[in-house]
Amino acid sequence: MLRPTILFTVIVSTIGAMQLFGEPLLFNTSQTPTTGGSQHQFQTLALYTYDQFWQNFKYGYGAAISWAMFAVILVIVAIKFVLARRLRGVDAS
Repeated sequence: MLRPTILFTVIVSTIGAMQLFGEPLLFNTSQTPTTGGSQHQFQTLALYTYDQFWQNFKYGYGAAISWAMFAVILVIVAIKFVLARRLRGVDAS
């Protein structure tokens, strides 16, 4: 009975982790505020997208990164659904 709730929580957590933005921005102490640290050690995909779009003015590249992040999230969610269906099938037999 808890499997759908756990699956939902895992999927939403994965999406949230991929879109992490605010926390790495707070750790930054360099001159440019969106680099993700002095050696990019805190830079996430969302922060990189923001950096390319607003700091470097590469609008097309920033949009392409966003679409790629969307595609990666879809692939991860699809894999998790397939694994959940297989696990459900194992428990039913």
